[in-house]
Order: sequence, then C-alpha cells, then structure tokens
Amino acid sequence: MKEIELLLKSKRNTEIPVSIVDSETSNCALVIFIHGFKADRHEGGRFTEVARNLAKLGYSSIRMGFPGCDESKEDFINYSITNDLDDIETCYKYMLDTYNVDANRIGAVGYSMGARLTTLFTGIHPEIKTIGLWAGACYENYGGDNFLGCNIEEINKELVNKDYYDYFNTFDNTYIKLSKQLIEDMVNYNPVKCLNNFVGNAIVVHGNEDITVSVDTGYANFKALKNAKNKKLVIIDGANHGFGLWDDKMHQSRQLVEETTLFFKNNL
Repeated sequence: MKEIELLLKSKRNTEIPVSIVDSETSNCALVIFIHGFKADRHEGGRFTEVARNLAKLGYSSIRMGFPGCDESKEDFINYSITNDLDDIETCYKYMLDTYNVDANRIGAVGYSMGARLTTLFTGIHPEIKTIGLWAGACYENYGGDNFLGCNIEEINKELVNKDYYDYFNTFDNTYIKLSKQLIEDMVNYNPVKCLNNFVGNAIVVHGNEDITVSVDTGYANFKALKNAKNKKLVIIDGANHGFGLWDDKMHQSRQLVEETTLFFKNNL
C-alpha cells in the first residue's frame, strides 16, 4: 500500500488537493470518496480508514477536496454541484489513466452532500457498480422550503441583485458565499432520479438522531433504490450527523467504517 498526496489541475485551471491510496495491485477495483458540505477529503479520518481497509483487499482509491473546502485555495463561491462533479470527473479520469484499474469494479462513497454528488455521478457513469451513502442529502430540490437552515425565498431575493448569498456557517463560525450556481444546481440536478435508475449495489447508513439530514431521508433513499441489485440499510442507534465525531461516541464511527468496508468487500 502506498499513500500519495498531490494536486490535480481542474477544468477551471485551479488545483484540486487529492489523497490516493494505491493498493499496488494490478487490475484493481477503484473507490472514489466524496466529502460533504464545507468538509474535507478525510471526513474525520473515516474516509481515510475505509480507504486503508480497502487497500489491504487490493482496492485503490482517491479522495479530493472541493472548492473552498479542505486545502483548496479557491473561494467557496466556486463550490457548486457543477464544479464538484467536474472535479470528481477529473480525479476519476486521472485514476483510470494512471493506474491499472478494472473498469468493471468502480465504487464511490459519499457523505451528506457528498452522497448527493455520488448519486448524481452514477447518472453520468452508470458503470459504477457499488455506492455507499452516509447520511445522504439525496432529495429533490432542497428537501423542503429551506436550504442549510435558510429560507429559500429569502435566498432567492438576495440573489436577484448579486451572484451569491451570504451564509453564516455554524460549523466553523464564518461567513461563506453560497453561489447562485449552487442554488440553481440544487434544483437542476435530481439525485432521486439517479437512485431510481441505479442498478448496482448500495449501502445506506444513517443515524436515527440526525437533525441535519433527517433519518426519514435515509429511509427514502433506501426505498428509492428500487432497481438496485443488492442494497443494505444500516441505522446507527443514537447517531447524529457526525456519527460520533461531534459527541465523542466513536463506536458509531467504527460501525460506520466496518459496515462500509464489509459491504464493499462483498459487493465490489
């Protein structure tokens, strides 16, 4: 196993920070890890741990940081579903071009907004065989009349006069700019349709005390996978959106990692 840190050039001519875990095996399976809103490519070490577990099984992987997140030098105003999907595409193509990857064994794991991106990416790449959705924000539009706790009507009023909405991010107590592109993308890209059309294998993991993305969304995501070949729903008792990272209940993260690793072992 070899771990590699590098920068890839995006379609916007910016740099994407990436972490690769090379299993150093030929014709290997590939797993793409896709982080959540304003998070990073390691997701509290859980992505890293699953990547290392899978490398021991001969699976290589790549994790990337999105615009305005992680070690990205871009302003967060460039964070949008369109740009994120472009960056995932860049990373995917790099792995296919650089490593001896089995094109029939491609998987992806996404957390929260990253799970939304994961499902959308399967719509672009139906060859993806196995996915993991952690607390997936996979609903049509905004899943209600607000986005990230802000009223959509108020957001759209502000966007009439400028290209972004000033948003106070409670996770790090800073103001960030939600781009008009991001708000439009939430409507224009439909992850539920992608879940309906997905024919591979999927594991859906959700906490039953998640108030950021309701556990009802997890159940709905699982139900939407009506054409999946093999699917598994894991509800972690007492877990909120952080799966133990926010409240020092790390047994929840261990369950998350173990369930995901085992599912990919058996289904990719």
